[in-house]
Amino acid sequence: MRAWLLCGRLATIVNIGELHMKMIVAILVLILISFTLMACGDKASAESTFPSDYDYQAYKMNTSGEPSPSIAVNWLLQTENQVEISDHLREVIFNAGFLDIPTYENSGQTAHPQVLFFEEKFMGFHYIMVMTPYPYSDDTHENPSILGSQDGVIWEVPEGGINPVVGVPIDVQYGGYYSDPFILRRGDMLELWFRHTLAAAPGNSHNRIYRTTSSDLSNWGELETILECADYTEHFMSPVVMHDGFKYRLWYANFYSHLFYIESVDLMAWSEKVRVRADLNGLGIWHHDIVFTGERYEALFTSADWGNHPVFRLFYAVSYDGIDFGTGSEMSIQRISPELEAMTVHKCTFVKIDGIYQMYIAVFDQDSVWRLFYFEIAEENLFKLFDCIVDPLEKQGAFAVFLVPYFVTNVVNLHQLLFESMVDFLKCQK
Repeated sequence: MRAWLLCGRLATIVNIGELHMKMIVAILVLILISFTLMACGDKASAESTFPSDYDYQAYKMNTSGEPSPSIAVNWLLQTENQVEISDHLREVIFNAGFLDIPTYENSGQTAHPQVLFFEEKFMGFHYIMVMTPYPYSDDTHENPSILGSQDGVIWEVPEGGINPVVGVPIDVQYGGYYSDPFILRRGDMLELWFRHTLAAAPGNSHNRIYRTTSSDLSNWGELETILECADYTEHFMSPVVMHDGFKYRLWYANFYSHLFYIESVDLMAWSEKVRVRADLNGLGIWHHDIVFTGERYEALFTSADWGNHPVFRLFYAVSYDGIDFGTGSEMSIQRISPELEAMTVHKCTFVKIDGIYQMYIAVFDQDSVWRLFYFEIAEENLFKLFDCIVDPLEKQGAFAVFLVPYFVTNVVNLHQLLFESMVDFLKCQK
């Protein structure tokens, strides 16, 4: 108790908040603990730090001695698709580069990716992606397409599959278009959900959400209309769908860039919508992906800063109920490589395997050339992409999520993490 009272007096002297001073003191105490444990001879496990390029290959080998299907170690490093990593991230970003994505109109330009990973092959693949070609932002080609992969890097059209899997809208010649696809697995079936913006309505105000299913990635069922809105109130942008074994759970953004959640048992009667909380520095949500990673929901939100010239910004956030994502942490993807500095971020997705994120970032340049940027990063290093670490005592953010597991599993490097975190934390208070 006396220690906390002293914090209040120190806070007054140095002119910062008492809560912030307590945070600094707590960090210093943890640094002391880490050095004490080091002195006692504690050793970090072989997997507690992210290995070098050479060791990383061994790190991802399974017991059979064959490369793990979860990460493709060598391909990007040996091709012209790799990018130069900025100096301050060179030790934490791996396998970064632009992916070659086969598209049915042969542009290779793609938007709105979403990727699923299967530890045991599903329909012949460890990874399945849905995306929409978007050459030079031409929405007449923005039709859901399915690809498969064994490593998450090299993608192919499934044998017998034809893209686009649902064809083109019947009103495409009048301005109607498809967009925003999402896939989920239910038993032996793959469900594809996507959005149709009808041409007849002014201002793209009439939108539908369709669903179709497949058992082999080649044959797809009839389209079902799941949701429909003929005015400006909804728009149903960027739907994210999950099924918990009893009901469907759906997140979507409306016309005003607000995120909502609804659920249904039978896809006919839907619950009242609930506004999802995600503080993105006052910006609205344009596109998003939400992934349940076992204990929590992790989200990538692309926000829109419209102003005089639209700017899209990427945020990472965490929730334990799927409704309250608290304050997001902005991720500076452009800082990863000089080649990304002039790129604009659009819809992003990820898979998380054994504490490693495989990130898929749709970007486009000033000429509206779209590319899919890929990189890998360990969970304990994800915070290094954040512009500013939020105060964990006041806001829900990634700092608190990563600090505790990192302390438990990586005592040797804890003092460095805490020092860097304290520096960033103090910067945030300026």
